[in-house]
Amino acid sequence: MPHLTIEYTANLEPQLQLPQLIDALHRVAAGIEAFPLAGLRTRAERRDHYRIADGHVDNAFVHLTLRLAASKCARPPATCCSRPCATSCSRCSTNARSPFHSRSAKSTPY
Repeated sequence: MPHLTIEYTANLEPQLQLPQLIDALHRVAAGIEAFPLAGLRTRAERRDHYRIADGHVDNAFVHLTLRLAASKCARPPATCCSRPCATSCSRCSTNARSPFHSRSAKSTPY
């Protein structure tokens, strides 16, 4: 059962267009043949309390986690993760004024 979680800092919410981002990621994941559609879950988790690097208020992050039940995915996790990660990175624009903006992704079995 694939679960996609978008973790993001609260200061990015106005830029992320969350309903569209969630919809885009869900559609991409639904199109991956190795994922069982009935178990697909896509959600976002806002982080209101965080500290990044020097603590400047413009510092931000977006992190995409793909959790897979090892027995439910016919492909290696890295292969399954590449399309959702590419979609997330292309849709997440951050303020480039700060060197402490980051986008990251990982896949984890459960």
